[in-house]
Amino acid sequence: MNIGIIRSNPYKETASNKRIVYELERLGHSVAAIAIKNTLISLGEGESSLLHKTSSGLIPVEIDSAIIRLGSGSEMGRAVVAQFVAMDVPVTNEPEAIYIAGDKLLSGIRMAEYGIPTPRTIAPVDIGNKKIQRDVIDLIQEDPTQPIISKTRRGSCGNGVTILESRRSAISHMESKSDPSLVQRMITPSNIDTRVFIIDNRIVASMQRQGDEKEFRANLSKKGSGKKYVLTDAQAELALKTAQASGLGIVGVDIMTDSEAGDFVIEYNSNPGLGIEKITGINVAKKIAKYAVKIAQQEDEE
Repeated sequence: MNIGIIRSNPYKETASNKRIVYELERLGHSVAAIAIKNTLISLGEGESSLLHKTSSGLIPVEIDSAIIRLGSGSEMGRAVVAQFVAMDVPVTNEPEAIYIAGDKLLSGIRMAEYGIPTPRTIAPVDIGNKKIQRDVIDLIQEDPTQPIISKTRRGSCGNGVTILESRRSAISHMESKSDPSLVQRMITPSNIDTRVFIIDNRIVASMQRQGDEKEFRANLSKKGSGKKYVLTDAQAELALKTAQASGLGIVGVDIMTDSEAGDFVIEYNSNPGLGIEKITGINVAKKIAKYAVKIAQQEDEE
């Protein structure tokens, strides 16, 4: 089979994508590495197609399934995924699910719809509106000495997340914001979380991440450390429920455990990295490769 890996950057391949290519080739399949910046969508006369610029010129994209390795913020990336769906090419993640996963407000609404516990969050339509700023803080901050968290609606790897240490700093921060943001109750401890990697509604790996003593975020990309972690039954159930709510075939679910209130889902990610492989020793790339082959075979059977 010819399996496509859909990525953003035409010039640099990530270590995670290289791992998936390696495992696909070990399974005996060919790989089409497709950078969306080198693609064209052709529409007209009741037909559509996807063309890819190669050293030989423009060629039609013909693959059996597509592994989507795109950041959720790429509108053209989602359009390319939608074109694959229109061409009846099975994809690991659908475009609408990718879009929702990339928006912390929309994904929060989705999780609330499914009864998934998340930290108390307030999303003002206009965070710069001085008339509602104190109301926002009052709704979040039961204790005025307790820090709160501000997050941009879009952002990954811990980017766009700010800790606000006091009521004064929170108001000052909101006055300076023009982009859509969320304000969220801080979970303690704040620099420890659990990443659960789920493929096809099955948990394949989990790890606990911890930020260093100067960092309130636990992301490995923020120089956090990780260790293999065995989920509790409740955490496993929560992660699977989140994966089902997300509609994603491949998803990373992040859980934090509050010292008083228990487990909360912080967010879920449609393009989780494979740093979890080194920490757990589990061959996640091979499981992704096998999933892409599985959905291609299911399409052939239909």
